[in-house]
Amino acid sequence: MKTQNDQAWREIRWRRPLTPAEMAGHQRWLAEHPGHAAAWEDEEALSLLLEGLPETPVSSNFTARVWEAVAAEERRAASAPPRGFSWRGWWERALPRLAWGGVAAAVVLAGVHQYRGLERARVARDMARIALVATLPPAEVFADFDAITQLATRPAPEKRAEEGGGGGSLPGREAKRGPLPSVSDEALYAAF
Repeated sequence: MKTQNDQAWREIRWRRPLTPAEMAGHQRWLAEHPGHAAAWEDEEALSLLLEGLPETPVSSNFTARVWEAVAAEERRAASAPPRGFSWRGWWERALPRLAWGGVAAAVVLAGVHQYRGLERARVARDMARIALVATLPPAEVFADFDAITQLATRPAPEKRAEEGGGGGSLPGREAKRGPLPSVSDEALYAAF
C-alpha cells in the first residue's frame, strides 16, 4: 500500500478498522515517523470509544429538516445587507441591465443603418430623375410646340418641290439624312 502520510491513515481508520495488511504497513510507517505514534494511539482510542457507542436513530423527517435549515440559511444570507463593495456583486446586478442596454443599442443601430440605406436609395432615385431631365431638349423647343405640331401636318419641303412647288429643297439632303418622318403628338409626349 502506498499511503504516505498520517492523514491518509486516519481517514481510512475513521471509515473502518484497518486490515492486517494495512496495519503492518502502518506500523512500518510509524517506525519511520516516530513523532506521530502518540497521536495515532490517541486517534485509535477515540475510534474504539466511538465504535462502542450505540447507533442513534435518525428521525423520519431528517432530510426535510436539513433542507428546511439550508433554505432558511439561504434566505438569511440573501436578506443580509451587503458587507461592502464587491465586483462580483456589482457585475451580477449590472449584467441584466447591460444586456438590455445592448439589445436596445443593437435595435437603434439597425434602425439607423436601415434609415441610411433608404435615404441613399431615395437620393439615387432622385439623381436618376435629374439625369433624365438633363437629357431633355432645351425649353425653347417646347416654346414653339404648336409650330412643331403643324409641321407634321404639312408636307415636307422635298415633297412640295416634287409636286411643283418650286425650289425649296436643298441638293443632297435626302442622301445625307433621308426624308423627315412625320411624328404624332402622342409620340412626342411619350418621348418627353
